[in-house]
Amino acid sequence: TFILEDNNRLYYYEGKGKNAQYKTSNYSSKGIRQLIMEKRKQVIQKMGKDQMVLLIKATAKSSFKNLIDVVDECNISLVKRYYIDEITEKEKSRIIEITSSIVTQ
Repeated sequence: TFILEDNNRLYYYEGKGKNAQYKTSNYSSKGIRQLIMEKRKQVIQKMGKDQMVLLIKATAKSSFKNLIDVVDECNISLVKRYYIDEITEKEKSRIIEITSSIVTQ
């Protein structure tokens, strides 16, 4: 799952609930594209075929350009299944926790 935030910030996580570890990346080919390619390769190795599904969630503060950049990277990286969805309250809270811990460090 990719979560798009303001100021070109990009968070991503894998899994559900409290087990999900949120990390940050960027919109460059060394950032988001590399993430997508590595994950796609892992899924193909594990499942024997391409079963990757990517969720894209944009906050109200994110830019339309960043959303288009992620969709473009999905196409470049041959992601067949991606969905644009709304961010949940739990995800919003987690992003607030992360950003506030960065500010206080």
